[in-house]
Amino acid sequence: MEGLLAWAGNPNQEPGPPPLPLIGNMHQLGYKMFVRKIRSNDAIREWAKEYGSVFTIWIGPMATVNICDYTTAVDSMVKKGSAFADRSIPYIFRLVRNDKGIIASNGAPWLEQRRFALHTLRNFGLGRNLIEQRIMFEFEIACERLGKRLDAGEKSIDPHRIFDLLVGNIINRMLFGERFEKKDEEHFFALKEELDDATKRFTIFDSMVDEWNVHWPLIKQRTRSILHRIEPVVAFIRGQVEKRKREIENGSRNLQGEGDDYVDAFLIQMKKERESGAPTSFE
Repeated sequence: MEGLLAWAGNPNQEPGPPPLPLIGNMHQLGYKMFVRKIRSNDAIREWAKEYGSVFTIWIGPMATVNICDYTTAVDSMVKKGSAFADRSIPYIFRLVRNDKGIIASNGAPWLEQRRFALHTLRNFGLGRNLIEQRIMFEFEIACERLGKRLDAGEKSIDPHRIFDLLVGNIINRMLFGERFEKKDEEHFFALKEELDDATKRFTIFDSMVDEWNVHWPLIKQRTRSILHRIEPVVAFIRGQVEKRKREIENGSRNLQGEGDDYVDAFLIQMKKERESGAPTSFE
């Protein structure tokens, strides 16, 4: 009833396919995905052609505004990102980090984490020559290894693993200051496989999971199957952070300035926030 009143009582609502009470547009989306066998993002594109690049679809009783235009998306989410601090977060995302971090938080905590992330990444070279140097470093290593395989007589090489590792090493160096060496590569691909599988399993219907239905047998089983595949990735990140804390405690690593990577910068900021005594999202 609340969703129906919101739909009927908002003349400024962006256009979109007409919803039904309680289920919204899920019946139409389900028809596109399971009868016509098209992916959810292709279904969204079809609606964008019909209703324009900015339109509304209802996920159950909740209205969601979809932006399908690059220029509008950048203007709204990047240039005016602070205006979208109070956005709806799917409950299944919130379960991973208990409403913490930059992905699953909302409101003031999200704004604080967003500002910190943008500031820190710029300091580490995002958008400048420094990040270009790191990219070229990994690119040269990848090309060298590719050349060796070609010299060894390989005629057909799948480039996916090469570029996955290249991108993974760039990100890992920015986060933890180290790359995946030869002995760690299979661990990287195992983590990526788990994350890819979780992403493939997640559909727009999973965004309807909430506190009131997450314990229903079928929903509970499905939610667990998705979260189970994310756990190794979370454990890897947690292990890297705990390792860094131990290095700082035993004196083998000194934090100076704004740190050498994202974890350093976060721990430095966390210490500052604790010493100030002010409420903070750095936990």
